[in-house]
Amino acid sequence: MNRTPIALGGAILAGILLRVPGLGSQGLWADEAFTAIWATLPLPDMLAQARADNQAPLYFFLQSLVTPAPGASEAMVRSLACLAGLLSIPLLFLLARWMLSERAGVWAAWLLAVSPLHVHYSREARVYTWLTLAAIVAMLCACALHRRPAAGSVAAAATALLVLAYLHNLGILYGAGIVTGPLLEALVSRDRMRLRAWAFVGALFLIGFLPWALVVLDQSSRMDVTFGWSRPAWEAHFPWQPLMSMAALSPGSESPLRNGIDHIAPAAWLGLALAVALGWRALAARDGRARPLSAAWLPIAVVVPLAAIFIYSCLRAPIHVVGRVDSPLLPFFLLLVAGGISSLTRARAAAAAVAITLLVAGPLTQELTSDTRSQERTIAQFLALKMAPADRLIVTGLLYPTMEHYLGASRPDVAIAPFPPERALHPGWVDWSQQTSQRLSAAANGLAGALVPDQRSVWVVLADEPTGPPLAEALAVRFGPPERIGTNYLGLEIQAYR
Repeated sequence: MNRTPIALGGAILAGILLRVPGLGSQGLWADEAFTAIWATLPLPDMLAQARADNQAPLYFFLQSLVTPAPGASEAMVRSLACLAGLLSIPLLFLLARWMLSERAGVWAAWLLAVSPLHVHYSREARVYTWLTLAAIVAMLCACALHRRPAAGSVAAAATALLVLAYLHNLGILYGAGIVTGPLLEALVSRDRMRLRAWAFVGALFLIGFLPWALVVLDQSSRMDVTFGWSRPAWEAHFPWQPLMSMAALSPGSESPLRNGIDHIAPAAWLGLALAVALGWRALAARDGRARPLSAAWLPIAVVVPLAAIFIYSCLRAPIHVVGRVDSPLLPFFLLLVAGGISSLTRARAAAAAVAITLLVAGPLTQELTSDTRSQERTIAQFLALKMAPADRLIVTGLLYPTMEHYLGASRPDVAIAPFPPERALHPGWVDWSQQTSQRLSAAANGLAGALVPDQRSVWVVLADEPTGPPLAEALAVRFGPPERIGTNYLGLEIQAYR
C-alpha cells in the first residue's frame, strides 16, 4: 500500500492548521499596512512608489487582487501570503521527488509545513512566502530543463527567474543560486545542448528584466539610507550574519529575526547542528539508484545568494537582515535535511523526526499564541474614538502607514500627515544625515504655522527619535502644553493639542 498520499495530505493539513486559524486576529503592523496601502493604488502610482522605494512591483500588483479597497480586513490582506505558503508545501514535495526521492518529498513537505519561519511569513502580508514559492517553481523549471532542454522548458525557466526578479530586487540573487548548480554540471560535462539552453534562458531573462534593471541601479544608490536602520546591529555582530542565517532557517528558530546573535535561540543552534548532519548525510548517501539530478545543487542554491548578499552588505549597505532575506532559501535547506532523514533507517528517521518536532514546538507555540502586532491597531482604534470630526493627526516614527490604513477607512474626516514629509514614500526611510536639527526645527515650525487655530484638535503620534523634540516644541509654542498619553509601545507617546 502506497502511504505517500496519506503522509502528504497530513503535511498539507498541518500546514493549514498552523497558518489559517486566527489569520486576521492580530492587527497589521507598519510594513503590512504599507503593503495594503500600495495594493489599493492605481497601477501607475504603484509603479511610481516602487521606483521611489527599493521595492520590485509584482508582489504589490498581486496583492491588489485581494485588497480591493483601503481598510481591508487583516485576514484579507494576509490571505495572499497564506495562499503562497500553502501552495509551497505540495510543490516542495514534487521538487524533492524529482531531485531526491518520494520518501524525501514527504519529509520535505512536513518540514516546511511546521517550519516556524515559514509559518510566520505565511501569516504576514509581505512578499517572502511568494519568494519562497517562486524559488521552488524556479528550481522545478531548472530540473525540467536539465531533463529535457527544449523550447518549452527554456521559456518556463526564464519566466520563473523573471518572476523572482520582479517579486523582489534580491530575486536576481536567488535565481543565480538556483541556476549555478545545473549550469556548473553542464559545464563540467561539456553538455552543449544544455549550455545552449541556459544561454537562451539568460538572453530571455535579460530582455524581460531590462525595463526594471535601470530602476534597480537607481535604487541601489540609496541603499545606505533605506537600510541605514540595520547598520548598528550589523556592525555589532559582523561577520556572523551568514551563520546566523543558517540558524534562522533551522528547526527551533524563532521569528521574526534581525541581525543580532542574541536574537537566535539556543534551540536554533541545536537545530542547525542537526540539519547540517542530516544535510551531509543526504549529500554523501549512495543507495545504488541512478540520480538524474544532483543533490549538490541544493547547498549551492543556499550558499550563492547568502554569499552575494553578505558581500554586498560588506561593500555597500547592510541589506543582510537575518530571518528575512534568507527566508526564500528555506526550501533548499529543508530539502537537504529531508534527504538526510530519508536515507536513515526507519528507527533513526523516527528519532530525527521526534527531535525536529521538539525543536519546533516552542517557536510555533510562541508564534501562534503571542500577539506582537496588534498594538498599532489598538492605537489607531483609540484615536478613532477620541478624535472629533475634522481633527488633524501628525505621525512621526514608523506608524504612518498603519494610521493611514485604519483611520483612512474608519475616520476619513481626519487629515493624516507624516513628519517629516519624506515619510510619505516610506515610513522608516529618512536620510538622517540631511535632517539636521535646524532643518527639522524649520520644518516643524512651518507645519505648526500652517495649522489654523480653530475648534479642531491636533493629535500627534510622537516617536522616540530626532523628529520628536522639534515638532513637540513648535506645536507647544503655537497651541500651548499638550495632553500626554503613554502607549507602552516602542517609546511612542500620543499628544493632543486642544
